[in-house]
Amino acid sequence: MYQVNTTETAERDMLDAAIYIARTLSNKSAANRLLDEADAAANSLSQVPMRQPLVKVALLAANGLHSILVDNYLLFYVVREKTNCVNIIRFIHSRRDWTNLFDETI
Repeated sequence: MYQVNTTETAERDMLDAAIYIARTLSNKSAANRLLDEADAAANSLSQVPMRQPLVKVALLAANGLHSILVDNYLLFYVVREKTNCVNIIRFIHSRRDWTNLFDETI
């Protein structure tokens, strides 16, 4: 079993998405549902984190970056086999150009 850790950046991403949905789109129930789904997806990684393939961007894949789809968002994470940890890095809308949001020190 893997320990799942979420970075402050990823937590902020999730909160920003929920605030946007709740306030701008005036849909609090959808915002809460998104947060619940993101939490469930993150927790599911404790069991089988390698079930998702590496991302298709070579430099990021070389650093072990995976993603899992949560509604219209991508939850990005890295698996650390030596410590049995999954680190949630970002939570970004799937239509956004996310390739330049990561540096080589994931």
